[in-house]
Amino acid sequence: MKNQLFINEINGHFNLREPKGSKPTMVFFVVRINGRQIKLSTGMKVYPVHWKKSDQLAIISPKLDPLDNANNELLNKRLLLFRGRFNNFKMYLSQHVEEVDHCEQILRLFVINGKQKSTFSKKTNIIDKMERAVMRNNNIKPSTKESYMHELSRTSKTSFPAFLRSIKRPNITFNDINKVLLKQFETFLFNSYKKNGEYISTNAVENKMTKFLAILNHCASLGLFDNTQITGYKKPRQEESESGIFLTQEEVNRIYKLKLSGKLDLARDVLVFLCQTGQRFSDLMAMRENGILKETEFGDSIRYISTKENNEVFAPLLGAAKDIYNKYHGVPVGEFTAIVTDVKEVARRAKIDREVLKKEIRGGQVIIKRKKAYELIGTHTGRRTFINNMLLNKNPTYLIMKVTGHKTEYAFKRYVGISSEEASKIFLKNDNKEKGDGNKPEMQSGNSNSES
Repeated sequence: MKNQLFINEINGHFNLREPKGSKPTMVFFVVRINGRQIKLSTGMKVYPVHWKKSDQLAIISPKLDPLDNANNELLNKRLLLFRGRFNNFKMYLSQHVEEVDHCEQILRLFVINGKQKSTFSKKTNIIDKMERAVMRNNNIKPSTKESYMHELSRTSKTSFPAFLRSIKRPNITFNDINKVLLKQFETFLFNSYKKNGEYISTNAVENKMTKFLAILNHCASLGLFDNTQITGYKKPRQEESESGIFLTQEEVNRIYKLKLSGKLDLARDVLVFLCQTGQRFSDLMAMRENGILKETEFGDSIRYISTKENNEVFAPLLGAAKDIYNKYHGVPVGEFTAIVTDVKEVARRAKIDREVLKKEIRGGQVIIKRKKAYELIGTHTGRRTFINNMLLNKNPTYLIMKVTGHKTEYAFKRYVGISSEEASKIFLKNDNKEKGDGNKPEMQSGNSNSES
């Protein structure tokens, strides 16, 4: 037990999602533990006018429609069930002090799943232990935890449990995890299929192995695993051609001039803001909440601490970025999943439809695909756009890295996506400039001035 917990201070009550609405609204069970609120859905709804807050129950009355009474009665049964399970949870914690540090997970087991005892007391297999190691770590962001848990999913066809089933070794221990097993897992992933029937890409395999190694590191921090067992293992290398595309400044301007509204207007502003500042999408919230606007005689920048590298960054508000900043009275932010989808639609409307050749390695085979540029645009396109356009404008790498917050040149170079075609255009453009400047000597044939 790491922290104090007073059982009588754990309270629970039912809340309506929209207490002043006119339509049926969801009922939640809200539990407060040590100042933290945990919201659990009952899965049922009620008309706000039928809710009696003082009794924490829905009204049953002969004045109501029989169907409304029947609905309210079903809800009340569920609420009483939740209340009983909540009391069982408190009783269990009082009797199992050694599990207090996992009270939030145990609460969900009791109230949502109706279990009478915690799974933490049982002898657990390696997947259970990995899940616990992830859930215990308060330094892992919720979105990252969700991503890690997907890699441990028992239903996914490309997870570690799926691999263990494929080799008929579901009950391995941490001592069995070594370099050889990781290579076998890697091979299993390379031979796995996506929903559309294609092999998953090298890029996807590398990302999955990165997440699994992170899970092992969290297990090692708890003394469950010895990292020296996997010394020498190297992840598959991502294909440089899969690193994505970047937008030209003309394309960025074209996107910014679009007349949009609602969620597409926000997605457009987020994308352009990232293209003009070079920052990560994941840092937008940190910039909005903790950033400080620094004004100079040449323009403005935002000073903040990067969430990934934990270093101080000054993000310049170039081009339209300052106007976007003023529009939102700060940095524009949005929900990741929605933005990822919406920026593709924004780019499609801006006719960013040039053809891009995309090389992928799937199942050991090289596949060349023709894609429209807007299909490949995502939240990282902004950062990549800034870096490549700054390089094309002959800004030195070390200065760009200061703005983007990259600590190593290796990490920085992964964003450099100038294609062979683009490099060829640059040389041709420079050659044309030289031909037109009037200073270049004319080519002479060997006998043009010779005397006959």
